[in-house]
Amino acid sequence: MGFLDDLGKGIDKLGKKTSGMAAVTKMKLEISKLKNEISKKYEALGERYYFISSEDMLPDESLEVIVDEIKALMDKIKLVEADIEKVSTESQEKKGQEVSEDKTVACVECGNMLAETAKFCGACGTKVDLVQPEAVEASKTCPSCGEEVGDAKFCNSCGEKLQ
Repeated sequence: MGFLDDLGKGIDKLGKKTSGMAAVTKMKLEISKLKNEISKKYEALGERYYFISSEDMLPDESLEVIVDEIKALMDKIKLVEADIEKVSTESQEKKGQEVSEDKTVACVECGNMLAETAKFCGACGTKVDLVQPEAVEASKTCPSCGEEVGDAKFCNSCGEKLQ
């Protein structure tokens, strides 16, 4: 019966992992729908503004209502993104993995936020430089062996005390 017990446990783990992935996928779909709603609101805002300005009318509160609706949708997106982060963090903790704060950098071409390890921008395709300009300025080398030491007080390579 040991084999069947092990199989049952494996199926349970797979089910939990799949349900977490399904939850994240569902939340990403919700974000996509919210972004679609925002696009429609932007369109409605533009049409309303055009109508008001073409009729030489003064802007009224109808514009503010649409702007408030857009803000509310953006707030919902932030909440769903926080939920996705929470599910991802919980999943990593259950696996016993170290939960890392993903470092991001902005694409120099379009401003899209990218993982620090990205080699190309997913939005515009621009190649991401492997060495960031500020990292070059901040890096220090050991005067004794020439090894890069960063902000360390002692060299990792030769043990030399750094100033």
